[in-house]
Amino acid sequence: MLNKPWLKTDNAVLLLLFLFPLAGTFVRHWISGIFALLFLFSLYYLFARRGDKLLREEKVWLWVLFAYFAVFIITALANGWSKEQTTWVGLELRFLAIIPIYLMLRQIPLAGRALLYGLIAGVIMLGIWGIYELYLMDGALYEKLTPYSQKMRRTNGIYGPLFLGPVGILMIALLLPAMQVIGMTLRRKLVLSLFILLGLYAVANSWARSAYLAFVVLTMMVLFYYNRNRKFIVGLFVVMIATAGILATTSKVKQRIITAEDQFISYFTEKDPAHEKKLANSSIGIRLEMWRGSWYLFRESPLFGVGRGNYNQAMQKYIDKGMVHPAVNNHGHPHSAYMETLASRGILGMVVMLLLLYYPLYVFFKTRKQSPHTALMGMIHIIAISIFSITEAATFIKGNFVAINLLFLAVFYSWHLRETARAEA
Repeated sequence: MLNKPWLKTDNAVLLLLFLFPLAGTFVRHWISGIFALLFLFSLYYLFARRGDKLLREEKVWLWVLFAYFAVFIITALANGWSKEQTTWVGLELRFLAIIPIYLMLRQIPLAGRALLYGLIAGVIMLGIWGIYELYLMDGALYEKLTPYSQKMRRTNGIYGPLFLGPVGILMIALLLPAMQVIGMTLRRKLVLSLFILLGLYAVANSWARSAYLAFVVLTMMVLFYYNRNRKFIVGLFVVMIATAGILATTSKVKQRIITAEDQFISYFTEKDPAHEKKLANSSIGIRLEMWRGSWYLFRESPLFGVGRGNYNQAMQKYIDKGMVHPAVNNHGHPHSAYMETLASRGILGMVVMLLLLYYPLYVFFKTRKQSPHTALMGMIHIIAISIFSITEAATFIKGNFVAINLLFLAVFYSWHLRETARAEA
């Protein structure tokens, strides 16, 4: 040990990975701060230590990350660089910063487990926070800290329900294979299951519909994946029944689902959505209208898009022509990572974005037999991000969500490839 001074650095990185998912939903700058620290540590590893030779699967993904940033530069220059693009540089640099972080993670064998233990602690904290915010937080403090609140209390966290709900359900879903990896006793699994139920209650009361959809898809995915493990299936089925009971007691959940259905049908029955006054108050309707407007932007510039940060300016001419509802420009992006990428980066950006997510998904699925649990964690993460990205652009344009997206994927990808190589040796 005395001949390995970097072990102290390894321990510091492991601590940061454990802390990363702990309090990001209710402590401001927690996630971005830890991500920045991990990047600084990765620079030390980059110059002071050399890991094993990169695998082909790793090289491909790292080049895709570089290409994602390069596409931002190319599309910005193609549309005329302005102050709007300058404001986005810091966020886009995260897609480069994850490269040295990945090279560091692959040198630390316990990185994956550190994150898993952090996820366990994070779900426990999520459940406690949900109860505190819904029932114990002082009314004046609640109004001060949660500008997203309505007449009925909901779990907002520090960045709002559209962050807390999806991130919460992602952490909970990842615990299902995590319990298999860690090898917990039955007593500890039961205790953790209680906190998972509390976490699900917090997510349900965020009213984030993308989280509801992700819960259904990811749970079915895990049930199918572990179909031969009867004890695990029975336990997961019990949790699902309990969760259904929780949701049944939350009238707002049912109301949100019914409202979404009604607004969806209403949008497509309108003859001219661009001039429908009620559309501005329809969360589903305005999203669909933004997506329609984004398609106009894509058709205007299919190869490079209109450039990141130019959404409102480019959309205004379609509003002036009466082709798109004016309420669309009350938002700075189309509330869909796919449509946002298509509009701002064109086909070039969309191809790179899909590769960033789905090339690792292909690797996880192809090599799942060599390391089933790490493969499932990677697939859960990518499927969850894919679902959230349908109705939110935050997964690729908001700093905290981008950090979670990239770091979780980097941890699971490096861990899985390490385990796969060990199994094939």
